[in-house]
Amino acid sequence: MTMCNHVQLSNNLIEEDAKRFPAGTLIVYATMRLGMNNITRISYIGNNQICKALKIPPKNVREAIDALIEAEYLELAVSPSSKFRTRGFRFPETEFDKHFEMYTREFVEMDPAKLSWQIKDFYIRMQPYLLDKESGEGRCKLSQRELGEKLGMSQPTVGKYLRLLKEAGYIKEEKKLNVLTGQVEIMRTYDLTALEQARLWKAAVENAIIENAEATADLARRVAALEKRNAETEGKIA
Repeated sequence: MTMCNHVQLSNNLIEEDAKRFPAGTLIVYATMRLGMNNITRISYIGNNQICKALKIPPKNVREAIDALIEAEYLELAVSPSSKFRTRGFRFPETEFDKHFEMYTREFVEMDPAKLSWQIKDFYIRMQPYLLDKESGEGRCKLSQRELGEKLGMSQPTVGKYLRLLKEAGYIKEEKKLNVLTGQVEIMRTYDLTALEQARLWKAAVENAIIENAEATADLARRVAALEKRNAETEGKIA
């Protein structure tokens, strides 16, 4: 059975649909998707396992799963075994799978004493708005108000979670003067290495460079072949 070492959450799920989901839905989804079989796209991780892993109340798990099923991010599935009829959940293939954010198994399974399910859920929503993630330090200069608008959360709640992340040592804040507006802006830097996220983005950039190099080499071969055929054709005409 092929399991996931990291999970992908579609940008549509994070940036749009999450605004109307109950608290904890994204980290519940990520936890379930860690147990997904890559061939069948089914996960048999149950509610009790999620509660135990995240230290999250059963009510939040039930509400999260119901919301994901209603939004068609999950489908009920039953094990084909004649001896045991185990309930599972299938992750439908969608066009949104092509545009996603990545989260490591280490991040999702990080000790709840270090990172609570509320903070993990908040960070999942935050990640698309971080810059330079491949450097190991994701930067964000959005204000608490701007973040709240993008995440569908109140400004006090955003402020609370940012404070907790700062106290835990996962973010640094630096005040800078914007010479154009004359306003003082706060630049937040997230320690993606400590959050077990940095290696994903470094690998993603390295793979993109390799793919671009291969694509460039392939294009050069095609151009050379075309020029050769043109030269041969001109020679025959002459």
